[in-house]
Amino acid sequence: MTEQKEKHSENLHVVFWLIKDSFWMMEWKIPATFMIVPTVMMAIYILVKSKTNIMSFVPNAAVLCWILANAIWMLDEFYAPGLKWWSLIPFIFGLILMFYYIFKYYSAKS
Repeated sequence: MTEQKEKHSENLHVVFWLIKDSFWMMEWKIPATFMIVPTVMMAIYILVKSKTNIMSFVPNAAVLCWILANAIWMLDEFYAPGLKWWSLIPFIFGLILMFYYIFKYYSAKS
C-alpha cells in the first residue's frame, strides 16, 4: 500500500471510530452498534495491508484488539451486562503486542 493511501485509510478509520464512540457516548444504541462493522472492517483492512512490515503490522493488530475490546464493552453497556469482562482478553492481547513492538523497536535501535 502506498504511504498516501495508507494514511487515507488510517484517517478514515479514525473517523469511523470517533463516530462509533460518539454514538456510544450519546447512547444511540442502533447507530453505535452499526458503526462497529465499518470500524472493525477498516481495522482489518489496514492490518492486512500492513502484513509485510512487522513494525506497522504489530501496532495495527494492537489497534484492532483495542477496537474489539471497545466494541465488547459498548455492547455490554447497551445489551448484555456482564459481557465487559470479555473485553479484557483483546485489551491484554493488544498490550502484549505493544510490549513486543517496543521490545523489537528498541532492540533494533541498539
